[in-house]
Amino acid sequence: MNRPGGAGRAAERLVHLASPGGAVRATVDRHGGGLHSLTYRGEPLVRTYDAAGPVPYCAGSVLFPWPNRVRGGVWSEGTSRHRLAITDPELGNANHGLVLDAWFDVAGPGADRVVVSTVVEPQRGFPFRLALDITYRVDDTGLIVEHTIRNLGGPDIAALIWDKI
Repeated sequence: MNRPGGAGRAAERLVHLASPGGAVRATVDRHGGGLHSLTYRGEPLVRTYDAAGPVPYCAGSVLFPWPNRVRGGVWSEGTSRHRLAITDPELGNANHGLVLDAWFDVAGPGADRVVVSTVVEPQRGFPFRLALDITYRVDDTGLIVEHTIRNLGGPDIAALIWDKI
């Protein structure tokens, strides 16, 4: 997956959506796959951020394959124990999953919908390969978000997802 200009220039980083009647507008950030903005009749419904920089406080972020924090980076599934990379050294936790800095590909774009996708590759503490597709669709009543997770091989694994919308 290519990431234009590191985190990406705003024009290439954002995907713009508008409902058929124009009442609802949204932008999706390809850096992290989350919701960047959402308006209804011109009124903002979520806090947005400067797309030329980092995403502050995980605004609109997708937290996958786990939300929140894994204390000490250690977790178990079945009889296996795993140790994730620590992303919050001050508290000693692995925070907010593995896609916060992932670059999402765009498929099926339209004026009112888009599918953004990424693959989580096996890595320290997470020896699984999972595909994540997120469909964002707007109509004149609001925003619809659907997630599809596919195991691309290896053992079965539970995964959680959280959208900070």
